Amino acid sequence: MIILLQQTTTHAIMITGFVFMMMLVIEYLNVLSRGVWQRGLRGGRWRQYLLAAFLGVTPGCLGAFAVVSLYLHKEISLGALLLISILVNHFHFEGWIQDNQLIILLIACLVGLIPESGPHLFFLTLFAEGTIPFSIFLASSIVQDGHGMLPLLAESRQDFLQVKTINFAVGILTGLTGYSVGW
Repeated sequence: MIILLQQTTTHAIMITGFVFMMMLVIEYLNVLSRGVWQRGLRGGRWRQYLLAAFLGVTPGCLGAFAVVSLYLHKEISLGALLLISILVNHFHFEGWIQDNQLIILLIACLVGLIPESGPHLFFLTLFAEGTIPFSIFLASSIVQDGHGMLPLLAESRQDFLQVKTINFAVGILTGLTGYSVGW
């Protein structure tokens, strides 16, 4: 019992030290660059997402701590923070994803309803890694149309919903058909 308590305390101190060091490094870079580094990250979401993705796939938890520290300093967006969460969770739930392909098909099509292309990259990554079949990636691609629908959403919610409903139906049907024939 005492050994378990000692190990838990050691891990807690080590993790706290990691977080503290990452916050210090980020603050040091910000002061050293006189805020240029911070403005560079705030200037583009894709830079934030790429940095978060890079840090998210680094071995261990240091990358995740770095992204959380960047978020706490308000240097990256919530989307970049969520990306690291998705990537970390992806590595833990890969087996579950492969065992529940039809649920993933539904999730991919529901995520495709979001009028932004960023979430689609998650399914592209899953397909590229061989975690999901082509049929799910194709369904996601059919439903997802990036930022292209935002002007329609601003002009007519009804037309936007009609287009997205049709895209969703075609995407689900295509995905189910492709899945049933093995692609």
